[in-house]
Amino acid sequence: MRTKPHAEYDSLCAWPAFVGVVPFLSLCIATHSTHAQQTYWTEVDIGVRRADADGSDVRTIIPDPKADVLLLDRLRGHIYWTDRGCCGWCSDHRPGFIKRAKFDGTEVTTLYEDWEGPRAIAIDHRMERLCWIALSTIDIIYDGQLRCSNLDGSDPQVLLELPWFGSSYSPSLRADPPRGVLYWAVVEGISRTPIADPGAQDTVRQSEETPLGLEVDPVLQHIYWSEGQQIFRANLDGSDLHPFIATEGLPRDLALDQPSNKLYWSEGTRILRVNLDGTDVEQVIETGWIRSIAVDPRVKRVLDK
Repeated sequence: MRTKPHAEYDSLCAWPAFVGVVPFLSLCIATHSTHAQQTYWTEVDIGVRRADADGSDVRTIIPDPKADVLLLDRLRGHIYWTDRGCCGWCSDHRPGFIKRAKFDGTEVTTLYEDWEGPRAIAIDHRMERLCWIALSTIDIIYDGQLRCSNLDGSDPQVLLELPWFGSSYSPSLRADPPRGVLYWAVVEGISRTPIADPGAQDTVRQSEETPLGLEVDPVLQHIYWSEGQQIFRANLDGSDLHPFIATEGLPRDLALDQPSNKLYWSEGTRILRVNLDGTDVEQVIETGWIRSIAVDPRVKRVLDK
């Protein structure tokens, strides 16, 4: 298992995964030896933004005021994001979208459009599937579905019907590609299911408070999530559950930087990070209202120059 700082490597590994001590699957992209970590986020009324690891060089790379949930496909060099849309009770009637662009913000493409707007997205690299949680926004009571398609948005299929979500709740969705499993956090807790056998779902965590963020570490085999002003950690099956770190605000979204052994989270207008041993909490970004975050541990600094 790799634990050295990411700067010592000359390849981009999205998730070097292990089962026991035997490598199960590892997908990497060769790059040049000079890398710089970057943080991405979606900001209300602006779009997709990016900064260097120290919070400098802030740029808006994709102007899209309605950009919501953010996802990086490091293996193929794509950024995915959603626009949840709005219909029924709101005045700004529009369908929801899933969009994709290159890392420099060019070649913006709409992959999927639906009045049941996407609220969370994830990619299973092993099965090459794009998955999302779709919510019907026609009524105040929201019905949900877990759906998956090809990476270009074609052949969308319903995997599961999900329970009632409540009015304006934003669920979370993460993939564990080595094991072919999807995890999602909804009002009542955290569940998971194999993509190949969605009927085999089980509950990982029955939450006392509504979880607002979720992240999966397929290498160290942990899940992280937030409830109130607390981030929790547990094994993938929910065992060995314990508080990981207390926060000043309400963590909204989580993102893992496994090569650097850091966890990032957003609190309103701030992005913070902490070592995976719970030490050295630091603020990375302070900006406008943040909807979603993602981290690219190692990128060529010449992407948009």
